[in-house]
Amino acid sequence: MTLCETMTRRIDLFREEAEHWESSHDEVSGCLTLESSLEFGLSLYRMICHDEERWTLAVRTGRQPFCERDEQEFLNLFRAWLKPAADMLNAIEDCESQGFTVDGAAEFRQSVCEIQGMLTADDQFFAGEALTSLRDLAIKDLQDGRCSRLEP
Repeated sequence: MTLCETMTRRIDLFREEAEHWESSHDEVSGCLTLESSLEFGLSLYRMICHDEERWTLAVRTGRQPFCERDEQEFLNLFRAWLKPAADMLNAIEDCESQGFTVDGAAEFRQSVCEIQGMLTADDQFFAGEALTSLRDLAIKDLQDGRCSRLEP
């Protein structure tokens, strides 16, 4: 079984947990179950990131040739992870709207944002007023001597 197949099976379990929680939650016990499911989802996210980092390092150091199919498999794993993540975000909001604090919610939300950013095309990601403002601040900091130019 390939790494991609193994991770896909695990993501399928995460999806099942997300669907199960949605249909069977009840206040306190449901929020505790949600925290367990979030930790499972976060552990999968960390594993995918770790494996992708190891692959990237192997390619960069020449231990493994670059293969676009491998890159696409990692992107597909991240896409697959996002599908149940949407249900989990809704579940987090449900618990929080009832006044509960959900352990792991902030890290989970951050992980979702990171993957969404990774999967967003560069021409869409690097656009907008916020990015333009940051660019202008960086240029001003360089001109004012608060930072130095990166050398290749």
